[in-house]
Amino acid sequence: MPDQPQPTTEQVAQAIVDAATSGDQAFTETVANSYTTEQLEAAQAYLTQGR
Repeated sequence: MPDQPQPTTEQVAQAIVDAATSGDQAFTETVANSYTTEQLEAAQAYLTQGR
């Protein structure tokens, strides 16, 4: 696995928001597949708390 910097929870959350607002199914799937389940869950929790 390439040694890429881990995205922050905020970055993952922003990607989720972008995908949701775009209404683009392919983009949404790409976002979902780009991060681990843990990252996605943390981002969703971040979004829930931030409102």
